[in-house]
Amino acid sequence: MKQIIVALTLAAISQISTAAPDDGATRPNVIVFMADDLGWNDVGYHGSNIKTPNIDALAAQAVQLEQFYVMPWCTATRAAFESGLNPARFGILSLQHPFPGRTALPPDLATLPELLRRHGYFTALVGKWHLSYSFDGGPIERGYQRAFGYLHGQMDHYTHEDQRGVTSLFRDDELISADGHMTDLIGAELRSLLQQPGQPFFINVTFSAPHYPLQAPAQFIDANAAIENPDRRLFAGMVTHMDHVIGETVKLLESRGLLTNTIIIFLSDNGGDNYFENTRDYYGGKHGSHSIMADNSPLRGAKTDVYEGGIRVPAFIHYPAVLQPRVIDQFTAVTDLLPTLLDFAEVEPPAQRDGGSLRPLLSGKPQVREPEYYWFTRSVKIPHGGGKQSAVRLGNWKLIESQRRFAWLPWRFEWPWPRFELFDLGQDPREQVNLARDHSDIADKLRGRLEEYRAEVFASYPGADGKGPDAAPHD
Repeated sequence: MKQIIVALTLAAISQISTAAPDDGATRPNVIVFMADDLGWNDVGYHGSNIKTPNIDALAAQAVQLEQFYVMPWCTATRAAFESGLNPARFGILSLQHPFPGRTALPPDLATLPELLRRHGYFTALVGKWHLSYSFDGGPIERGYQRAFGYLHGQMDHYTHEDQRGVTSLFRDDELISADGHMTDLIGAELRSLLQQPGQPFFINVTFSAPHYPLQAPAQFIDANAAIENPDRRLFAGMVTHMDHVIGETVKLLESRGLLTNTIIIFLSDNGGDNYFENTRDYYGGKHGSHSIMADNSPLRGAKTDVYEGGIRVPAFIHYPAVLQPRVIDQFTAVTDLLPTLLDFAEVEPPAQRDGGSLRPLLSGKPQVREPEYYWFTRSVKIPHGGGKQSAVRLGNWKLIESQRRFAWLPWRFEWPWPRFELFDLGQDPREQVNLARDHSDIADKLRGRLEEYRAEVFASYPGADGKGPDAAPHD
């Protein structure tokens, strides 16, 4: 009897996951290109001297989102993208810890690929996962029919070993080995998937570039010969390499007649990592420190912090069949992507998601909601110990709460009095003038909102407020 029940259950799941509505052929395909640690000023269409001709060409024909926000750490952003929720709701403030059985996404939470798959979409992940360190909670369990990439947060792009010498390269739910630069392997896998018949599809392409360690083929480094600083030139080579793969993908979509009806989303998982000090002898000392990497100018801050440079990233949505090119300088966020894609796919979104569909805004209609958004990080990259930060944005006002941590003392010491900064992003997007004293009433209001939200989301995860174990830097 037990075997019969299991067989019937599997058959039912199979029917649910493969059943497609009658109009499936008219619904859009989706490809998401997520860069890893790409800065605001690391793409040509933002004025960078890094060679990104293919990204720039797509952006010119896309809806550019000039106030697009993510989380300051990669796991947190990936969790937000998959769920449509602020990852603080399930205890993810920075990155995924390599603890046995620990997964970033709650097991009962329906993810974007799961929801699309139930409605006839073919779903695939290509690249970095970093939402679990094992196949328990891996991409196949979370709605992807096909998956190729690596589980960990970073890797040597040629040997595919992480900073501790562990390889997590996988296909579906098995560890594998492969030869070649990870960006090339991602491109080859993506092109292979696009050669297969059948629509509609959702392919989440999560690049390893331009995350440390900095490694790129000579041709892409040479393409950026005008950049004088060798560290910055090497970083640029990684970005141009990624741009090349994106360009090859666009050519293939055009040749197959798929480009017009394919939604292409481009974004970075967090702000750029502007320098790296290899103080922990990562990779056995094979890869050194870099004084200059990403460029988030003119924004303040970088990866790991909640200033604009850590959470505001290049992003656009390219969908020629429906959307006209335009620039939108209004608040949008990574949690909006799940409801937006479900809206275009004509799939009813689940209740209790933090984001909202951007479809009206993308189509030229005015934004009706006032921005209200929250960020938390417990591992800010600050010399001599780091710290934690929280932030809330309400309209154009943004309040940041910061607490320093001093690792050089004989005990772990966290400064008990947080520092508060208030910025008017409408007048001061570079966050240069702290208005907390001049507008104490607004600062108090936002501080109250932050405390209320913190109490709500941390109620189920008491260790998530910064008192739990610290994240390892730069995963």
